[in-house]
Amino acid sequence: MVLTPKTIKILAEKDYGYGKGIIPVQFNEESMENTFGHGNYLLLLKVVADIKNRNANAAPVKNLSLGVKVASVAPGERFMFYCGSGPMITVMQSNTPVYFNTKFATGDSFRVQQISGPRTCYLTPNSGVFPNTNVTVTADCGQLPTQQKLGVRINEIAEGEIFEFSAGVNKKIIVTEANKIYYFPGTFKTGDNWTVSQLSGPRSCQLFPNNGQIAHDDVVVSCDCGPAPVKSKLKGKLSAPKGTKVFLKNSLGDSISVLQSTGANGEWASTDFQFPKQYPVGEHYTATVRMTSDQLGCIVYENSEGEITREGTVLGVRCDRTYDLISRSSDDKILNTYYESFTPVIGGINEDEGRYVAFVASGKGLDGSSGSFRQVFWRDRKLGITKLISRTPSNAEGNNNSVGPAISADGKTVAFESYATNLTGYDNNGVRDVYVWNENTGVSLVSRTAGGATSNGESYEPTISGNGNVIAFTSYASDIVPLKPVFSTPNVYVSDNQGGIDFITKDYETGRAAGGYSPSISADGNKVAFCAYTGHLVRGDNNNLWDIFLWENGNPVLKRISRTSSGGERNQGTESASRVVAPAISGNGRFIAYATTASNMVPGDNNNAQDIFLYDNASGSVNRISTGMNGESDGDSPIGQGEQVGISYDGTWISYATGSTNLGVIKGNIILQNTITGRIIPVTNRDNCSTSRPLLSNSGGYVVAGSNLQFDKRFASSGLFVFQVVK
Repeated sequence: MVLTPKTIKILAEKDYGYGKGIIPVQFNEESMENTFGHGNYLLLLKVVADIKNRNANAAPVKNLSLGVKVASVAPGERFMFYCGSGPMITVMQSNTPVYFNTKFATGDSFRVQQISGPRTCYLTPNSGVFPNTNVTVTADCGQLPTQQKLGVRINEIAEGEIFEFSAGVNKKIIVTEANKIYYFPGTFKTGDNWTVSQLSGPRSCQLFPNNGQIAHDDVVVSCDCGPAPVKSKLKGKLSAPKGTKVFLKNSLGDSISVLQSTGANGEWASTDFQFPKQYPVGEHYTATVRMTSDQLGCIVYENSEGEITREGTVLGVRCDRTYDLISRSSDDKILNTYYESFTPVIGGINEDEGRYVAFVASGKGLDGSSGSFRQVFWRDRKLGITKLISRTPSNAEGNNNSVGPAISADGKTVAFESYATNLTGYDNNGVRDVYVWNENTGVSLVSRTAGGATSNGESYEPTISGNGNVIAFTSYASDIVPLKPVFSTPNVYVSDNQGGIDFITKDYETGRAAGGYSPSISADGNKVAFCAYTGHLVRGDNNNLWDIFLWENGNPVLKRISRTSSGGERNQGTESASRVVAPAISGNGRFIAYATTASNMVPGDNNNAQDIFLYDNASGSVNRISTGMNGESDGDSPIGQGEQVGISYDGTWISYATGSTNLGVIKGNIILQNTITGRIIPVTNRDNCSTSRPLLSNSGGYVVAGSNLQFDKRFASSGLFVFQVVK
């Protein structure tokens, strides 16, 4: 560009602001010279001088205003300024001048200062001398403040955990999920100070940072609340008749309603369930049945109490009828009474506890029986099926009496004794023999010789292991295992399903048969308790009374356990010296229960009655069980002489019919008793009640026995019943 005087004048007036009566505040001569060159610069000086002379000759103005204009004001912001000692002004809008009330004249000096505001402002100009026009000071207060959010994020949260935080009044949040940002209500302006604190939560959290000032970005506080506890589920399976509705609760404050799938009445089904919440692994819980359908009893039979496991704790819940008549046909049309049915036994474990029963009946019509003989039947209570099992391979019924069933713990195998000669097709000894039935393999002979032939003497009193693989029984035979004379009979034999068989009632000196009877076997088949009236089974047996002995597989030395609590010899009491006594061994093989009238078994036995005693094979202790909270019973327990009592797998519960009147039930009724606490639960408690030997299921949740009274309201009949006991 060529700088002519005209051009310089235009520049001076238009671009540099020296025209139009405005006197420059300062003039940088060196800058101007460098910009326009020396020659043009001299010309520019002349132009400026001319402008100054012209302004100097202008008339002064006396009513001038001074204002402030803020470039950018956010809603709600207030900036305050003052000029000298005069009044202040407040600016609240962008690019809108606000003027001081004071008036100024040409040549007056001014100085503007900021009093307050959310940001510091730079004023242009902040001071000077009034020309002949009003002066507006421009305030550059920086960037507008932004509206930011303040939030919280937690590293680990277990299901169900709740944390609460605060960032001031009316600013609270609840955090329930990990690694998710939860923002406080409302927003924060740039420059606002903030502080976040934890109000509540299952664990204390460290906040990074926990305070600060809002900049131009959202702020997220990281909360390290430590490792979240590992949580898991409390779930289970309900086994019950279809249509059953159960309400369950646990001690961790949770509950659930489980409805069994619907279907025909009497059918059973299993339903999985899960409590709604999850719980910390290792936390202790108790689960109970709060409410159930009418006429049903429900129990948590498995894992009712314990600790939450990482894999998820599984409860077992079972519901069943309180009373169930079992001496009936599959179609419920044939009912056998108390006087037609005998010696029931019960099997089934866990979910299927109490599901299977076996019994003897002589009534006509059960699964095609003619009623001519007593036969052995097996019933699946869940399916409602009753089968005659003392039958031939061609399904003909046994041609003579079959009695004395014993059932495996799983309920799938039944041993029994029979006079029938047609069950296997080669029974020709004319006496009782022991057989075993399995639902898959049918009937086979147990009391046989090594060659598989029937033995030369009668065999009876079978008892069976938990899985049905081992059977102990009593026999007069001398050829099941060749016995050398002189030997005593009968003897107790142990037979396994691999064909092995041996007798365990051996003379401790000669190894010959010394005699024994009434065996009871443990669940694993490795222990057998039995009774004997002989002095040749162990050393030092000189009492000339019956005794109870314990055989343990692999140990050739028998143990005599029917001693007093001090280890001495018991007295005879009011019983015969050779009385038949049936011991009952617990499934785990630790405890043996038996009955005697001896009065010196434990101190303080003065009731002159038969009592039940429990021997602990682990400690060797002997305790009298059949007593009440107020002391001794006043009658025989059990009622039958030497009668076998029911015992649970772990020996915690026993069942028996009592002749006492002070054990919480009417004489002749059945009780369930805890061997540890002595607690008594009435199973039956009615006037004129006659009952048969009551036996127990695996955990003691069911009692099976006969009664002359009607218990199952669905059927107007006496008979054999399964009684469910809710402890």
